[in-house]
Amino acid sequence: MLLRQQSYFLGSLLIFSAIVVVYRIFTLVNRTNRYLANFLMSIKYDDFETNFNRSNSEISEKELFGAFNLISNKFRDIRLEKEIQFQYFQTLVENVDTGLIGFDNLGKTIFMNKALQTVLRKSYFPSFDNIANYDIELHHVMLNMRAGDRKLFQKVILDETKQLAIQKTQLKIRNSTYDIFSVHNIYEELQAQEITSWQKLIRILTHEIMNSVSPIISLAHSTNDLMSGTGELDGETRTEIHQALKAIQKRSEGLLHFTDTYRN
Repeated sequence: MLLRQQSYFLGSLLIFSAIVVVYRIFTLVNRTNRYLANFLMSIKYDDFETNFNRSNSEISEKELFGAFNLISNKFRDIRLEKEIQFQYFQTLVENVDTGLIGFDNLGKTIFMNKALQTVLRKSYFPSFDNIANYDIELHHVMLNMRAGDRKLFQKVILDETKQLAIQKTQLKIRNSTYDIFSVHNIYEELQAQEITSWQKLIRILTHEIMNSVSPIISLAHSTNDLMSGTGELDGETRTEIHQALKAIQKRSEGLLHFTDTYRN
């Protein structure tokens, strides 16, 4: 229409304006895409410290930069919370009395706490296979354990006998499986229980033996008194001596049976 009206100047002005507008739109879109790409790359590499300045940006970019900063702050808070949780659990694992060691699905050690280092007198196992170099039997026991199993393993470490209670737990996170072993030295506990059992057994033995021996001693004294009298023994005295000897025999046989049963 402008050409038909021979408005060349106005037409040229409109064409130039259209070119400027298109260029401005292209520049804006290209710059926005570049900002978006940089923001996504920062997320990929866990860089949430970048702050997008809204003061010198255009009006259309201020809202975009505000959203970028909001998302970065959110990711920064989440990472800080995860770091706090990690430090908390790391401290917890390091300070428990039970030895703990964990392996990933490739057998690589992911953690090993101080309690296990103290129990095994070993600073570190780089992988599960390195346990075989430390003790082949311990490696065999742990290798054949399933999740939830609990096994006892006795080992002498630096002339000190240790009774190890080993338990296996399995964690599945995404597509990875982690094996967690807890190792606790229960030798002292077993010793304490063994001492308690012996004390109970000795009390039972003493009680049973005294119950049998005391009547035997009493009957022996009575029989000795009856036989130490002067003169001939009458029939009643002989009967009493006979009954006393039968009682001594019965008590002695009961004591012998008790000792045989205990020995078996």
